[in-house]
Amino acid sequence: LYLGLALAHLERLHEAEAAIRQALVVRPQGPHYHYSLAIVLKQQGKLQAALAEFRTELAGDPGNQEARAQIAAIESELRGSHSERNAAP
Repeated sequence: LYLGLALAHLERLHEAEAAIRQALVVRPQGPHYHYSLAIVLKQQGKLQAALAEFRTELAGDPGNQEARAQIAAIESELRGSHSERNAAP
């Protein structure tokens, strides 16, 4: 997990994603592992995948307000981009 976080900090996002996914293989219920992966996915613009990871994190930690806020932000962003596509001529 820490390797993935370090790679994310260096903006090596594809490598960070792979490292965090490997950490999840080793420790599928690791605290904040899904949250960390979701942040990296969001940074890559993979909003649907990030949303799924934030929801997985929230399922394991229902009191995680940061995950809840991220879910709300992504849902809002997805609704906005959906509205923009429908409004385009």
